[in-house]
Amino acid sequence: MPITRVVRVPLDSTRVLTDVPGFKNQSVLLARLISLAETGQVQAPLFDPATVPDPNMSNAVYLRGYVADLLSNAFQNMQP
Repeated sequence: MPITRVVRVPLDSTRVLTDVPGFKNQSVLLARLISLAETGQVQAPLFDPATVPDPNMSNAVYLRGYVADLLSNAFQNMQP
């Protein structure tokens, strides 16, 4: 299944977070996306349900884990 546009935003955002002039806008965009997922305003699944073992997976939980993994991989020198 191709990556959805909504999931693509945090992926692209982490690639440009080091662009200092764009950092604020990227952070606001990422926060808005997370807010939309957390409040249930994103109705379509952001993940492929066939590949997620948890049948109760929500967009908010998926996106939270997805962004955490992206940031961990982008900034490997950082500790949680």
